[in-house]
Amino acid sequence: MFKQHLIRAKNSEPMSRDQYRHESNAFWNLVGQIKYLSESDNMKGHELNKYGKHVIKRLQEITAEVKSQERY
Repeated sequence: MFKQHLIRAKNSEPMSRDQYRHESNAFWNLVGQIKYLSESDNMKGHELNKYGKHVIKRLQEITAEVKSQERY
């Protein structure tokens, strides 16, 4: 969803309502993903280490999605 909102915002007319709406949707989608990724309560040891690696991988994917939209 995040990538779709970025594409739609990029393809919208500059300064239009559609562009603002899609940028807002991308932002709130990103906020939701960060909230999800930050939940590590009651994790210890190997489980926390494994989850940390998952979080780093997902953040790298999000960064790649943003960079891919900068090219257009």
